[in-house]
Amino acid sequence: MVRIILASQSAGRFELLKKAGIIFEAMPSSYEEDHFLSKDPYELVKILALGKARDISKKVSDDAIIIGADSMVLIDGKMIGKPKNRIDAYEQVKLLSGRTHLLLTGLAVIKGSEEYVDIGETKVTFRKLDNQEINDYLNSFDYTRCAGAYAIDLISSLIVEKINGEYSNVVGLPMTKLALILKKTGFNIYKNIQEK
Repeated sequence: MVRIILASQSAGRFELLKKAGIIFEAMPSSYEEDHFLSKDPYELVKILALGKARDISKKVSDDAIIIGADSMVLIDGKMIGKPKNRIDAYEQVKLLSGRTHLLLTGLAVIKGSEEYVDIGETKVTFRKLDNQEINDYLNSFDYTRCAGAYAIDLISSLIVEKINGEYSNVVGLPMTKLALILKKTGFNIYKNIQEK
């Protein structure tokens, strides 16, 4: 069976692959994210996703399939990654409150010398939040690993008013695009599920 490796420690990405029935292992990348590599957010998330996948591909055999991903929030032409601290997290959620932003996820898949890169984009609308609600929300989960200081889970469903696009992309892995790329590598998702 083909070895599938997720170059991430994201619980959301882990759950998406698990729920899809894909047999995989998680191997967090030690790639240093540099947000100054590109001023173009679309280019940047692809560069960072590929960097994570390449980091793991150096450590495993050529027949393994490596999946890397990186997410970012885009609003008012501004790129927002993971918050640096609590104050930054508060400011990020306050900026998103009552507004629509774009959630971008760079996706990279490597198999041997083959590299595939794509991007998922989803529009997310927050309902209007007051200051106390923002603080209560940030007290309810670990926001430090999330672009825009939010994760689209049960708690976040209380503040997200609308999603226009692929839900899994907001979780951190555009599954439809991943399925198409895996097909290009010759990997049969359905056979993998049947062998589970």
